[in-house]
Amino acid sequence: MTIDSVTLARLEWGDPAAERRVLFIHGLSGLGHAWWRIASAVAEQGGYALAVDLRGHGYSPRTREYSLSRHVADLGRVTAPEGRPWSLVVGHSLGGAASVVTAATNPGWAAQLLLVDPALAIPEKDRPAVLENIVRDRDVDPAEFAARNPRWTSEDALLKATSVRLVSTYMLEAILADPGWDAEAALTTLDLPVHALGADRDRSPSFPPEQAERITAANPRVSYREIAGEGHGMFRDAPDVVLDEILRLLPSA
Repeated sequence: MTIDSVTLARLEWGDPAAERRVLFIHGLSGLGHAWWRIASAVAEQGGYALAVDLRGHGYSPRTREYSLSRHVADLGRVTAPEGRPWSLVVGHSLGGAASVVTAATNPGWAAQLLLVDPALAIPEKDRPAVLENIVRDRDVDPAEFAARNPRWTSEDALLKATSVRLVSTYMLEAILADPGWDAEAALTTLDLPVHALGADRDRSPSFPPEQAERITAANPRVSYREIAGEGHGMFRDAPDVVLDEILRLLPSA
């Protein structure tokens, strides 16, 4: 069966002809702009970076279907310039799960993955709270986001406020109701290098150490590092940590 796909909104940094090509995929209620600090730094290092808005997010099309399989169909069409594999795909939260399944179903799409506290699945009992938190954030203005998060720039605060206001309750409910949102099995068998950064175990990580240990034991191509003191949004709170990992993984220029 062919699964429908849409053309995702995208942002680019750097020279498309660069040998080091990085795709960035945001999490639930996010948008591609949120990667701006890390993606622009990749470009400054001579690489090419592209970030997408997932369907129903940011400036991408709205549809009737928001299952993980639909996100995978969309992402499978996002190829590096000239159809080459992505040197590295970086996925946060939902974007981590989607990148795993996309790589599993599209051989040659990516050379390796970097998962930033990936939400390979969300337990059903936790889904109402996830929805409630995102909906509540719609009433928060950029100044309040900045006050809550002293390590953010004013740009980060504005983009956070924008991203949560651009997602609908309909879309959020549809994603959170998807019984197919479970990428653990795909990661356990994925045959390419996968590197995961997990939030601190005391900060309610989406990718907890016990899950990481189970997966790394099953698949030696998966590595894991817990980032002490950092939470789920480490790409925004501590962008240098994520950037250093990206630059470590990319081939030499």
